[in-house]
Amino acid sequence: MSDAATPTLQRLMLGAELRHIREDRGKTIEQVSQELSERLGSGFSTAKISRLETAKRGITLRDVRDLCDYYDLGSADRERLIAMAKASRGNRLQGINEALSEYVALESIASAVHAYESMLVPGLLQTRDYSRAIAEGIAGLHAGGITPDAVALEEQADVRATRQDRLRGPDAMRFVAIMDENVVRRRVGQRGVMAAQLRHVAQVSEYPNVTIQVVPIEAGVYPGFESAGFSVLEFPEELRRSPVCFVEGTVGALWAERESDRQRIIRTISYMQEIALSPERTQALLDQVARALDE
Repeated sequence: MSDAATPTLQRLMLGAELRHIREDRGKTIEQVSQELSERLGSGFSTAKISRLETAKRGITLRDVRDLCDYYDLGSADRERLIAMAKASRGNRLQGINEALSEYVALESIASAVHAYESMLVPGLLQTRDYSRAIAEGIAGLHAGGITPDAVALEEQADVRATRQDRLRGPDAMRFVAIMDENVVRRRVGQRGVMAAQLRHVAQVSEYPNVTIQVVPIEAGVYPGFESAGFSVLEFPEELRRSPVCFVEGTVGALWAERESDRQRIIRTISYMQEIALSPERTQALLDQVARALDE
């Protein structure tokens, strides 16, 4: 686990602990909000308590002390929660935006990630040359646009390399990647860059903890097809954290916070796996397209 993920891990653990304490006291979020508001005057809406417990927002030391007073915690528990709150503060990763920084931090402590991409190879599978070609294409480098910042590109590449370490080693997470066939057939960069990218995906698909499948063009329009991409992150049991869903869009990204939305995304990914090519047929497709690019 990377040091960069420590603040997020601490925030997750603190949120889970606060939820456990509330449930152990037999209190609902609504009860805690009402009673704290009566005691303090304001500052603890139901939305705020929910976001604190699900680690959707940072927590101040004042919040922790107020909650410790409300739950009448002993000195040892108070000190432990305050220490977790202090450790949950940290700088976001450099070279990427705030939403992606949060995603990367959560990904680094996830036990499993299920991802779907309709346009590009998932970040956990991208080669440096492929990701650079994406940045150059988006910036319009070959059409008189702005040249991408070389330093920023290297920072992003370093972050991506660190993320990809989670696919290897004793703490490797489970990774399921589903791609639309257009991802495989859309050439990004020079022919050699794309061929090398496809061979890299095929190589990673042989890892015992990785499953890669392609939804064929013949599947037509299917649930989730309209999305640029989304991911479901699962966490170790000791974190007592429900899965979270990250949805990508052309103008940004967001976390699916409603349980109904999360369940719909989870069902969609499950359905995609059913209609996608098997991992073996997917690997054959990758090899076929890579060989065609070599010609």
